[in-house]
Amino acid sequence: LAMGLPSVLNHSGWLHDWEWGGSYMRYSASEKYEIIRSVERSSLPVKKTLQRLDIRRSTFYAWLNRFDEGGIDALEDCKPLPNSIWKMTP
Repeated sequence: LAMGLPSVLNHSGWLHDWEWGGSYMRYSASEKYEIIRSVERSSLPVKKTLQRLDIRRSTFYAWLNRFDEGGIDALEDCKPLPNSIWKMTP
C-alpha cells in the first residue's frame, strides 16, 4: 500500500487497518495522531487521502493545528461550552 498500512478492507473498499471515518466518529488523541501521521506518510495528495479515510479536511486541519501548537496532549477532546444558560434563577 502507498501509505504503508496493513491490508484490511473497509466498508468503502479502501484498504486500511482502522475503521476510521464517518460523520459522528469520536477519536482518541492517539487515533488523531495516527491519522495525522498516516496522511503525512501517504504518497497521495492530502485531499484524496482524507477522502479515502472519510475524514473531513476541516477536521483534519483543526487537529493538525492543535497538534502543532500543543503536541499530542492538545488532541484530547475538550468538553464543549454551553451555548446558553438554561433555567438561570435570579
